Amino acid sequence: MHFLSALSITAACIELVIAFLVWRLSRSPGWRRLRAFVAISLSAAAFTLNNLPTAIPGAPDWFLEWNRANYTFACIHLAAWIAYTRAGPDGHAVFTRFDRWLLGALGVLGLMALVPGTVMTSELREQTLSAYHITYRAPATAELAGFAGVALLAVMLLVFARFVKAARAGEAGAAAHITGFAIFFLSVANEVAVTLDLYNFIYTADLGFLAMVLVVLSEIVRRVTDDASALADLSTHLEREVAARTNELSEARNALLQAERLASLGQLAAGVGHEINNPLTSVHANLQMIQEYMAGDAHPADLREAVSDALDGSDRIRHVVGELRVFARAERDERMEPLLVSEVLSTAIKLSSHQLRHRARIVVEESTPLTVQADRARLGQVFLNLLVNAAQAIPDERAGRHDTVIRVRIDLPQPGEGVVEIQDCGMGIEPEHLPHIFEPYYTTRAHSGGTGLGLFISHGIVVKLGGHIEVQSKRGEGTTVSVCLPAVAQTPRAFAPEPAPPATRVAPPSVAPRLRVLIVDDEPGVGRVLSRMLRAHETEVVGDGASALQKLASDRRFDVILCDLMMPDVSGIDLYERLSQSDPELAQRVVFVTGGAVTERARAFLARPELRWLPKPVDAQALQGALCAVVGQKPNAAPPVRPSQTPGSHAAQ
Repeated sequence: MHFLSALSITAACIELVIAFLVWRLSRSPGWRRLRAFVAISLSAAAFTLNNLPTAIPGAPDWFLEWNRANYTFACIHLAAWIAYTRAGPDGHAVFTRFDRWLLGALGVLGLMALVPGTVMTSELREQTLSAYHITYRAPATAELAGFAGVALLAVMLLVFARFVKAARAGEAGAAAHITGFAIFFLSVANEVAVTLDLYNFIYTADLGFLAMVLVVLSEIVRRVTDDASALADLSTHLEREVAARTNELSEARNALLQAERLASLGQLAAGVGHEINNPLTSVHANLQMIQEYMAGDAHPADLREAVSDALDGSDRIRHVVGELRVFARAERDERMEPLLVSEVLSTAIKLSSHQLRHRARIVVEESTPLTVQADRARLGQVFLNLLVNAAQAIPDERAGRHDTVIRVRIDLPQPGEGVVEIQDCGMGIEPEHLPHIFEPYYTTRAHSGGTGLGLFISHGIVVKLGGHIEVQSKRGEGTTVSVCLPAVAQTPRAFAPEPAPPATRVAPPSVAPRLRVLIVDDEPGVGRVLSRMLRAHETEVVGDGASALQKLASDRRFDVILCDLMMPDVSGIDLYERLSQSDPELAQRVVFVTGGAVTERARAFLARPELRWLPKPVDAQALQGALCAVVGQKPNAAPPVRPSQTPGSHAAQ
């Protein structure tokens, strides 16, 4: 066997193997465009194998006549190339009208080539190449052979032009296709010329087919290598992303735990406030009574002063508990109202005093009173976070010195815009950290327990209020945080730790007629102290809602019912609702005395406009005003006096 025959067999085997590999690749996502290349490789292998007998001595004549099928294989090959150039990433080819016409013409030409006498005749001819010791035996060409050869070369040039256009567009691999197709075109042009007896030379189309397939194979190998490299990079990137996300999830879990702790602390603060207010009511009222008894000069001055100091202390406890409960209020209970910024700041300074007092002095400068529309708890949370951050920014070696100051400025630089500046003299913030300080979980104090949520939450609250936060910092010179908020011209209401009953609920203090009052409270001390505060009236005390209902079932002649809101079993809410059904007129005489609404139901209940209620600890004047309000709404403002019954407290617990 001549070496060219061996080379042709080798080329055909290579093309078949490539066809199988490409078929396997084309089944994967991202490689489906190669489906057309399977037909390219198979048609190239068929052309090479069909051309092989022409150079083998002694090949049967009937077998050699089928060499005319090479034109058919060439048409299939070029049709596959047209599909390859039009195929998208999903493997589906989109053909133009010209493409469809061209494919139809190739199909007609391929079928005509199979008919003897159209492109090639049944007559065999010999062509000897003495220089290469090769004799070719193949069918003689017919009149259409020249036309068919030129037509196939023209289609090849069209495909070549498409690769050139793709290369100019920067498509990957187009340059390699141009090189391979140029070799392919020259080899096929040589074979067409030899077939048409234009000159004697070896048939090179087999090598051209192989060259084109190998060039495409090299491009496929390059792409596989690039994909493998990209996959390795992606794997590394994913590992880093997984590590980063794992770290973020860990931080988020810690932040969630912190948030749950804060929520629990908020609930605890509300509950503790309720529990403190009950005994505080007794302490405060008893101290007021003692102070009244000691108003004269019969008692030592230092004893009167001690009672006064104790009363001031109870007032201070009442305010602290009220402020704590305001800041523990959940976000769903937001109440937007005009607020005097200096009052909110004052509360925030009190709540953060345990962190501030040992690190720096607080200096507040207010050039113009500033009123903003906000929720007291949320705005206070912003100032509390910023004050704590300012205190923590001060290094330990400077903490507590007389010249270590946190300066707070309140200003109205222009109408409609207020600014609150909090300036510390700490270490400052590094420039590379400034762009990230409002990002969640970003903190430079992770070693000291920072969660990276304070500034993030504060920024969100301020933006929700229509303002913004600006931060200026120099390393070693401190940081200034400016909270810019829309100013309003409305007059803020006076702040009380627990909102006092509106004027429509409690009338101004006056001397009420002698009334019959039922006191319902599960704290015996509170019941007794309320009875003493109402010693000018006839009072009865019961210790729970069920006893109150039982008492009212047999005796409804009470002018006022003072009822605690939160009680076990039958609460004040339950008592009111049952009275509203059984005796609506009696339900209108209920005045609630509460240490705080610690449930959603209680908060919603107290928001009802028809109710009267007083916060614990109860002020004596407010209590007298509540009684007068109830009496004033009765048909007879002055109920009859019952002289047969002596004033006092009759406990029915």
